[in-house]
Amino acid sequence: MTSVQLRRRVARGAIFSAGVIVLYVTPVLTPFGQRADATGLGLLEWTGWIGNVLGSLRTVFLVVALLGAAASIVAAVLRRRFALAVSATAVLLGVVIVNSLLRDTILYRPYFGTTFGYVENTFPSGHVAASVIACIIVIAVFPRPLPRGAVAAIGVFLFLLAVGSVTSFAHRPSDVIAGALLAGAFAQGIVGKQSHRMRPRTTVVLLAAGFAGILALVGAVLLLDRGLDLLGGFLYGVSYFVIATAAITAAMSAAPGAQSAGASGR
Repeated sequence: MTSVQLRRRVARGAIFSAGVIVLYVTPVLTPFGQRADATGLGLLEWTGWIGNVLGSLRTVFLVVALLGAAASIVAAVLRRRFALAVSATAVLLGVVIVNSLLRDTILYRPYFGTTFGYVENTFPSGHVAASVIACIIVIAVFPRPLPRGAVAAIGVFLFLLAVGSVTSFAHRPSDVIAGALLAGAFAQGIVGKQSHRMRPRTTVVLLAAGFAGILALVGAVLLLDRGLDLLGGFLYGVSYFVIATAAITAAMSAAPGAQSAGASGR
């Protein structure tokens, strides 16, 4: 790895980490942010039975993702790509351990006179963080570059997990987005001989979409405060989907070694 590549990885990791910090400081540590998160718990009820099914499948999604990562790591070992296998295993364990420490030990959720949904700290989402990093490992470590269709299917898979995590009331929207960003930060630690990577411009566009979604989310909460529930609710739902999609896709596209994913689809 050249010094330029190392600096780029550090920069990408810093951007994703900063996103996690911003999400914790605003939606968790402020009354305004907690209210926005609590609003998100109810505004996805329109998904109905589909949301309930997705919520019940959260653990199934996680197990499938972990099995895919494990198979890719074993394949790397069999190909004698030991650095790739060890680094992939390390980042997977790192995400799980750090996420658990942040959620259960280090971070706290202050009480502002109302629970805003429920009082327990659920930031960040362990299911989402582990699933995103596992899918990144599949893309980065799999013996052959995955076709575009497979990469797109993985993105849809993670998006459904993100929706199910909120509709099941297991997590608030900020938990889910932070879990994806945490995985994106750790993904920069995957090293070894790899084959593909999306263009950096893609990540910039997706991160910009995420920030645009955050601004729309703030606007939605302001509208809700003024009683315009219909418009505010619509903007909130759209904002959450934009931010979650941007966070998940940016984490995938910025992962080292995800380099010629989709190349076989040309």
